Amino acid sequence: PEVAYYINKDIEKKVKGNVKELQKAIARKEPDARKALTAYRKTPEYKYYNQIRRILKRINKLESRLKDDSKNVTPSQRLKWQKQIDDKKQELVELRKAYESIGEIKE
Repeated sequence: PEVAYYINKDIEKKVKGNVKELQKAIARKEPDARKALTAYRKTPEYKYYNQIRRILKRINKLESRLKDDSKNVTPSQRLKWQKQIDDKKQELVELRKAYESIGEIKE
């Protein structure tokens, strides 16, 4: 199945908001704020968000390489990049399925 290659905006807003609040708490020197941020970064929600973000960055980088005709790239190198893109997209599909199964993504 084709999947949207973007980060769910609700999840992104929620994760970034939570991190921002915890960073503000650290700046206010609240006790245990650093521990809370460390604990939040270990949650499935944060981990999946970060993995999805990294995969999307990699896909975009590879796709921009493929579209760049200014370099003399061999066809075999282009095929290799296309395969990497396809692999990353499949990885993204699997990751989003896992994320949805824990009830975090609501489209």
